[in-house]
Amino acid sequence: MTTIKQVKDFWDKQPWFDAMPEDMFKVLEKKLGWHTLITCGLS
Repeated sequence: MTTIKQVKDFWDKQPWFDAMPEDMFKVLEKKLGWHTLITCGLS
């Protein structure tokens, strides 16, 4: 079974999230929930 940590360690950030300071991204994660910041797709 896949864990949340495995999912979070695997994801690729969009350019605007990647350019964002880490502390700002952490605030978004906390306020919106990490699950609202991802989309899934087939590779």
